[in-house]
Amino acid sequence: MDLSAPAGDPQWRRLRARLSRGLVFRVAAVVTSTTAVFLSGAYVNESGFFGESVNPVLQENLRIVPHVIAGIFSRADRLSIDIKQIYMDRLREQRSQALRTGILMKQGDDRVPASIRWGDRTIKVGLRLKGDWTDHLETEKWSFRITVRGGDTLFGMRELSVQHPQTRNYINEWIYLEALRREDVVALRYEFVNVVLNGKDLGIYALEEHFDKLLIEANRRREGPILKFNEETLWADRREHGLEDEQSPTDLQSWFSSTIDAFNMKRIQEDRALQEQFVVARTLLERFRTGELQTRQVFDVPKMANYFALSDLLGANHGAGLWHNLRFYFNPVTARLEPIGFDGDAGWEVRTLLIEEGNRVGDRRSFYTLIFADEMFAREYVRALERVSEPAYLEALFDDLRAPLADALAVLYSEWPSYHFDAQVFHHNREHIRNALRPARALTAAARSLSPDSLELELASIQIMPVEVLGAWHEDQLRFEPGAAIVLPGKRRGSPPEWKTVALRSRAPGGSPEAAPGGLKVRYRILGATESREEEVAPVTPAGDDCAWTRLTQSEGNAKAFSFLTVDDHERTILIKPGTWSVQSSVVVPAGYTLVCGPGTHLDLTRSAMVLSYSPLRCAGTEENPVIVSSSDGTGQGLTVLGAKDTSILSRMTFSGLASPGNGACGLLGGVNFYESPVEMSHLQFEGSRSEDALNLVRSRFQIDDVVFKDTRSDALDIDFGTGSVTRATFLNCGNDAMDVSGTSVSVEDVFIDGAGDKGLSAGEASRMIVRRARVRRAEIGLASKDLSELEIRGLDLAGSSLGFAVYKKKPEFGPAVLSAWDVRTSDLGTRYLLEGGSRLSFEGREVEPNEGQVRDLLYGVKFGKASQ
Repeated sequence: MDLSAPAGDPQWRRLRARLSRGLVFRVAAVVTSTTAVFLSGAYVNESGFFGESVNPVLQENLRIVPHVIAGIFSRADRLSIDIKQIYMDRLREQRSQALRTGILMKQGDDRVPASIRWGDRTIKVGLRLKGDWTDHLETEKWSFRITVRGGDTLFGMRELSVQHPQTRNYINEWIYLEALRREDVVALRYEFVNVVLNGKDLGIYALEEHFDKLLIEANRRREGPILKFNEETLWADRREHGLEDEQSPTDLQSWFSSTIDAFNMKRIQEDRALQEQFVVARTLLERFRTGELQTRQVFDVPKMANYFALSDLLGANHGAGLWHNLRFYFNPVTARLEPIGFDGDAGWEVRTLLIEEGNRVGDRRSFYTLIFADEMFAREYVRALERVSEPAYLEALFDDLRAPLADALAVLYSEWPSYHFDAQVFHHNREHIRNALRPARALTAAARSLSPDSLELELASIQIMPVEVLGAWHEDQLRFEPGAAIVLPGKRRGSPPEWKTVALRSRAPGGSPEAAPGGLKVRYRILGATESREEEVAPVTPAGDDCAWTRLTQSEGNAKAFSFLTVDDHERTILIKPGTWSVQSSVVVPAGYTLVCGPGTHLDLTRSAMVLSYSPLRCAGTEENPVIVSSSDGTGQGLTVLGAKDTSILSRMTFSGLASPGNGACGLLGGVNFYESPVEMSHLQFEGSRSEDALNLVRSRFQIDDVVFKDTRSDALDIDFGTGSVTRATFLNCGNDAMDVSGTSVSVEDVFIDGAGDKGLSAGEASRMIVRRARVRRAEIGLASKDLSELEIRGLDLAGSSLGFAVYKKKPEFGPAVLSAWDVRTSDLGTRYLLEGGSRLSFEGREVEPNEGQVRDLLYGVKFGKASQ
């Protein structure tokens, strides 16, 4: 520029005005300080003191110099606002009230008349204070909302705002809106101007377009309503209580408490077409909010996806990530809502992407939860993220904006020469997005079942992005594919994965792999992304929902829900009324009571029902009329007493056809179970048991007298880690062991066993069993002592067994065992004994020599006994 230009030249007038505002003195000051710092820095460095602390100051001053120069020659329109004193006083009072409450609340039409001189024009306007939080009012740079009157326009706008550039993070909002416009997303016009108020130069302001017809037309679209969620109730609640969002006790700050509103309602009401469009648009948005309509049915999916992706890239989630900052244009041609870029507060490093707003714990029906629930939108959003996070995207954006960006920055430098714009924040966000799209692992997979024709998997996303499952294959190339799209939602941050069971079918039914899940891989990709990846499939599923026992133990007591139970809270008893009762759902008896029943009581457990009691039992029948617990449909899961401190007493009872409440993975294995619950039993009969054990006692004291076990599918009596006695017990036709104890000390007297598919009497895992008078007939193995156990028997009649005695170590963590027998009569034995080296076997006090190296290698279905026992 020629500084000798005549005074009438507009550029010279502009420069002279700026110099008159003091910039010349700032230039002189910066140059002087820079020279002084440079000289002092050189001296100090040479002398060895303070050099490192001065150099940064020198560098900063050197950087300011070109900013000052650029500011001098910048171009900014000047708006001179004139307001009469009476109206200025009114605005000051509104500001004071807002500063007292912390929030500026709108009160009817609080505009005041004013005029604006712009170039050679004077424009009549209405003007009010603007902003929600008081950051818009705390300095002398108050924010204003301006409405042009009389059919005139200002910068081609009828409604606009001016505010301190800091409220939108200086240049970053300008970049954000220009980037949206470049993607054909509706964006406000936004630039920097010089504002003078009643003759006082307030410096540089950001001028921002408001929402009306001219905004839509400037974005080359046909006029249509502009919708928003009305936020007046939210701000009123915040002012009333001083609390934000979930902190408020009223829930008035929820988007569900907001009405759906539109800008310029007066114009809408005067135009029949706009009225109809508003009704349609509001209905669409309301039906989306209630979950009736999907994202694709309400919004322009590509434009919403680009809007969200650019908001992530440019760190502008203040606008896109808060429901009350969202603005939508209803396009009457496409009948869809389009986003409007507004109040992004861009230029911040992102910590979470917008898709995570849909994954927030405790907010299952937020705007973002609903919008990302549509897989079509989530897919398009990821595609947009992938595109804008490509290295070339930011470079092309800043190439396009190079000249206007320099001009806009120069205007800012005219007031803030030390302001430094650094695009590095956008590069950080780009890497954040790229990392989210390329996690080290995206899912975890486990097989439930595999056959040549089908594959069932348990899958869960373990990171924030949704995952699309493409298929799987076995190591010998048999491939499986989904019958329909399988998408796993992203994981909620700080929460465990959500498992999903999926079924895949073979592309070539009748293929070759055996039904074992080893060697499986699943192919997937982040939903909408280009790159596909693979993950090994674990052979065992880590989670499941089929453990009814677990769910039952988590339930509350429900005794009062059954008509055949009488609950006496005063006496702390629960009585089973006499009679035959069909029990079709499980009964849970809470702790602190006693469950009582007497003669004439019959519980028929069907549909997998059971009785689970945390209280002791007092059940007594008679010889003619015993208490009966049975299952007519064979599914009843019996009786379990869990953690009862007092002793249960059972007499004259029959248990028939019961299954166990456990499935091998959890629960107990008996048709009747006592866990950490002392018990006394007499005159009981167990018949037709369908469970692993007819009676299972675990970590309990016990006294058992005069009991009969008959026709059990597997073990009859199984005792783990208990202490007690068994007398006058009869075992008839047992599918597996008649009596098996582990970690238990037990005395046994007068036992009769006739028919045992595996062992008659078995002591294991450091048990001590003392037997007085036992008759054992037709047991596969008569007696067994293993794993540091001691079995002593006095008075034994043993006949018809494939193996008489087995003494050995089964488990490496235990040691050899001992079996001592006196007064033994045997007949019809296939093999008298198997004694492993290190273990001891004696008859009448005389020890016999070991005759086998590894006894266990001959048992468990190899030569003697049953497999897997």
